[in-house]
Amino acid sequence: MTRTGRRPAFRTPAAEAGFSAALRACPVPTLQVLAGRSRRLDPRRAAAGAAVMPSATSTVLPEATHHTIPTVDGERLARTVTDFLLR
Repeated sequence: MTRTGRRPAFRTPAAEAGFSAALRACPVPTLQVLAGRSRRLDPRRAAAGAAVMPSATSTVLPEATHHTIPTVDGERLARTVTDFLLR
């Protein structure tokens, strides 16, 4: 919601349907690393968006927040990124 109480234009059902179609058509390999304790983004909803992409990989760092992704589980993050880049 915006401050005026209206939903932003990009969140209309038609816009979301178009966005979903664009994601389904995206051939670019994509890695999505999500913070399990994010206050800004629901990792389940974000992962669902990535699930429609044919070449997307999504992983959640359960104990991380948006700001602590590199520090909470740095080894797992490095391994995830390296494995993605080497495939």
